[in-house]
Amino acid sequence: MENQSLEVDGVTGVTVSSKAIVSAVANALTNAVEDPMTLYKKVETAAYEKQEIKKEADVVVVGGGGAGLVAAISAAEEGASVIIVEKAEFLGGNLSVFGGIYNSPDAEKQDSLDMSEGEISMIEEAISATPENDDHAQAMAAVKADYEEWKANG
Repeated sequence: MENQSLEVDGVTGVTVSSKAIVSAVANALTNAVEDPMTLYKKVETAAYEKQEIKKEADVVVVGGGGAGLVAAISAAEEGASVIIVEKAEFLGGNLSVFGGIYNSPDAEKQDSLDMSEGEISMIEEAISATPENDDHAQAMAAVKADYEEWKANG
């Protein structure tokens, strides 16, 4: 507000939601101003001082997406100390913004877990959505089949 600009930082952990809010505000303001591009003026920010950080670990994982997190967990389970280096504002990579519920890497562990009402609701909502494309439809069908089997067998 102070700078009258939509050039604002996202909030770590809710990057997608932050972008959605900025987009909604931009859409609302587009008809209210003569030149919508003025809403995107760059705002001068204070320069950050570079800071050297020294850490040691047995394993350094570059990238905190799905594969990076699995690698870090595997190394830690073997007793290694681990550092994850991630450029984004959040961990999880693409799993955080789309398709995370379709990722089922360890069927054995999943068989021993109970689902919460929230998880059940999330799955039911996901499998009843309109698929974006054929691949999405196939993934939804697979999840739906697994879910129906889970409901039948507990």
